[in-house]
Amino acid sequence: MVNTIESIEIPKQVTTLDNACFNNCTNLKYVTFESGSQLTTINSNVFKDSDLKSIIIPEGCTTIGSEVFRGCYSNLLVDIPSTVTSIGSLCFFL
Repeated sequence: MVNTIESIEIPKQVTTLDNACFNNCTNLKYVTFESGSQLTTINSNVFKDSDLKSIIIPEGCTTIGSEVFRGCYSNLLVDIPSTVTSIGSLCFFL
């Protein structure tokens, strides 16, 4: 299966991004969150090995798991809100 997703908007009702849900989405470049997002947790390996270029994590998110952005080799811009209190190991490891 060829992965052709380049951008995605996460609905505001989503509270957790499960482990590896966008892992190896090699064409994924942009992730946005619907206004009023209720996201609290980004679990491990969610965007691992994608070509992500930009993501603004919404206010209210408290946890970013391990290896979430591992292998994102492009010039990645991540906006992390002050509500995040935990970032897992190797989160930004290339």
